[in-house]
Amino acid sequence: MFKDEDKKIEESLEEMSNFHPKEKEEIWNSIEKELFADEKKKEIKKTKPIKRKLTILVAAAAVVFLSFGSQSETGSALVDKVKSMFEPEKEIIQSIEGMDEGTNLTLNAGKEAEYVIYIDEERYVMEETEAGDVITPKEPLEERYPEVSMTITQRKDQPANEALAEIKDEILADYPNVILDEKTNEPLPGHMFLAKKDGHDWDNELTKVYVLDNGSGGSFIIQQKYFSIAEEGHGARFDTMLKEFHIVED
Repeated sequence: MFKDEDKKIEESLEEMSNFHPKEKEEIWNSIEKELFADEKKKEIKKTKPIKRKLTILVAAAAVVFLSFGSQSETGSALVDKVKSMFEPEKEIIQSIEGMDEGTNLTLNAGKEAEYVIYIDEERYVMEETEAGDVITPKEPLEERYPEVSMTITQRKDQPANEALAEIKDEILADYPNVILDEKTNEPLPGHMFLAKKDGHDWDNELTKVYVLDNGSGGSFIIQQKYFSIAEEGHGARFDTMLKEFHIVED
């Protein structure tokens, strides 16, 4: 029985993923009314084209699950999982310099849509460049401040262990002082490498790098750049956004 339903869901998703972007809001609002009538409604802002595509897929999945019985335990769990992973926006609480702070995050898709990440768009912007997807402060910093950025790249044909060895050599040329070099599960599972340039001043430059398996024989490399006094500010905000990093398979 469940195999037949899984097949129907798969076939329906293929058909429904072709919705035109203009239909997105109407579809999503209808699903919200059907599935979450008792929940407090939140206004869904208009998103960029790539965000709309992701939202449409979520809406299509929810419609399919609804048609096969959303009141069942399995159906409800599937709808909740899909919706929670790809909501256009979500609110989180993060600790910045010892103070809890409510922050709204917005869904963004990575280059070629092989990952999604939620960005604090009140403070940061994400741009696609030749060097990778780069997240930088929305308001440019004064010239006296060192670079603040988080760059996400994928090496599809290079395993994580090889990428880690290579990136270490590259980083040590600019950041010779290693602070941490360890496996980690926070804010995401992989290997973390933290190093800094010579000096102990407030503006001493640091870099934090995460290398993780992309699940297909390759790797993702995420490099943060900031400076000493910004470690509990920009550094903490970058790590919070990485908690909302999800690899999306084709």
